[in-house]
Parts: sequence; structure tokens; C-alpha cells
Amino acid sequence: MRSFISFSILALTGCKSATDIRSGELVMCLANDGGTPIHATATASWDVTGSVKNLSELDGSAHPMLDCAEDAAYALDIQETDGTTWTVAYGIIDQDGSQAAPVLDLTQGETVNLLFRQVENSPAARGMVIVDGQGLVAAMDNGISGGALESDAVEGLMVRRGLDIGANKEDCGKRAGSQIEFLTGATVTLEPYTVSKVEFEQETFDVYAISAFYWAKAQCDESVDELAWAVFR
Repeated sequence: MRSFISFSILALTGCKSATDIRSGELVMCLANDGGTPIHATATASWDVTGSVKNLSELDGSAHPMLDCAEDAAYALDIQETDGTTWTVAYGIIDQDGSQAAPVLDLTQGETVNLLFRQVENSPAARGMVIVDGQGLVAAMDNGISGGALESDAVEGLMVRRGLDIGANKEDCGKRAGSQIEFLTGATVTLEPYTVSKVEFEQETFDVYAISAFYWAKAQCDESVDELAWAVFR
């Protein structure tokens, strides 16, 4: 099992807001105190194994190293054996603008593996997977322009776009909403914004269908497709 991490809010500047396509927002970001540079948009991945140093709730304050801190709910500190501490923050904002992210099922001192993956785009695609000794803890992808995670990032789980569920004509063109399908042997199909449960790895996981839309006819450079989802043990 591998691991991933990171997130960011999609802002559709210059386009009207959609009223008939329900969407939440997924944010995540990564930092460290060891001097390893983390470019805000460049394509890169970081694979970190260490012990849980701290898991804290964030209060909406800005943080000089975390570009998503003001919209994130929690921050996880992972300390490697060389003493470097990596901090990953994440948050889920529902369609009503409320913070809806759950806390990670982790305890201080246990060993975890994290993979943070970022793909250059505007804004960047970011994805994350965290595992511990029991297996998958959480996985997320903001799904911007195809997303950041590979299709086999989480063994036994595939996430894909489902049927269309509405469309908006906006200043930037035509934007169509869609369902999100979580495949784990069986298929759970959800409309954004919706939370449900799936079974795999002999565990029950909460799945978040956060946002899903694509531009059928886009006239703005910032009009990017999105398929944002998250899974938590």
C-alpha cells in the first residue's frame, strides 16, 4: 500500500456561481521543517514514513508554511527518523460553507506512511493517501483536470465520474455536473455534495462525494474540470 497527500480550493474567477450543481470544496497542503522545498504548483511527489507527532484542529488562521491553513480543519505532523517533521493539512467544506472534514483515525506515536502528489495546473491538482499498520487511513483527491492520484493509488478502490446531473450556462461557457462512483467490488454512486459508506479491506469507510463537474464548452483559461472526493476510515 502506498500513500498520498495534499489539497487546494478551486476558484472559478470570472464565472457566475452555479445554483443547480451542488458542490463542496476539498483543500490540502504540505510543509516541512527540514528545508525540503515544496513548490505551490509544480508537479512533484513526496513519500514520507514516520511517527505521528501531533494531530491538531485548525482555527482558520493563516500559516506561513501551509497555503491551505485558513480553509483546513486538521493538521497532521509526521516525524521522520532523521528528525524532520512533515505537516499535512486538510479540510472539506460542504455545499453550505461549513467545515465537514472528520479527524483522522490515528494515535500519537504510531507509524504511518504518507504520499503527497501534486500535478502542475492552475490551480494545482493535489492528492493524498495515508496508511498505517492496519491499512488505509484516508485518501483524497481534488480531481482538478484529471486529479493527482493514479487509478491504483488505493488498492481495492476506484473512483470515477458517473452520469450527468445538471448543467449551467455561465460566462465561461457550459458547465455540466455529474455523479461520482466509488467502486470497491460493489459500486456506490453519489451526487455531490453527499457522504455515505463503503466496505473494503474488511473495514467500513466514509466516502465523500465533494464536487464533480466538467466544462463542455469553455471559453476561459481558468475553466478546469473537477472530480473531488475523499475516503476516511
